[in-house]
Amino acid sequence: KVHRRTGASFVRPPRLAPAHASADDEENIEENISAAEAARRAQQAVNTKKGGGARRADSTDAVATFLTRRFGIAGGLAWLGVLTFGVVSEQLKTRREVREAVENTKDVAIVQEVTTASGLKYTDLRVGGGEIPRPGYLLAANMIVTIEGTNEVVLDT
Repeated sequence: KVHRRTGASFVRPPRLAPAHASADDEENIEENISAAEAARRAQQAVNTKKGGGARRADSTDAVATFLTRRFGIAGGLAWLGVLTFGVVSEQLKTRREVREAVENTKDVAIVQEVTTASGLKYTDLRVGGGEIPRPGYLLAANMIVTIEGTNEVVLDT
């Protein structure tokens, strides 16, 4: 065979059978397949892995594709900048909120026991500095639950 561009001649080595193949299996191995056939099989394998045809682009992929095709690499880089700004601003906001919550957490100077209408008694030892919880929020608390009179610890987180 002759290379198309360089004109150099070469011989394609025959395909070898896998080490675990038997003599009967060697007959089933194709000696030569065309490049087009190899490409078709590779594409078919990719499509099979992805569950069918071409994958659907995510929304950010679609925007990046449009901007890059319409405005070239500058459009794609501009979209990358917009995405980066969004991610970085959210990280900075979260860090600020956490810092403020930690800074505003205070130990209670005068400890008072509070009794609710149902008879539950509790004492705040440290008051948090985060935002006020709203209905539906998940809260975490460190607590020690004891039985009054015996002071037997029922729960200690």
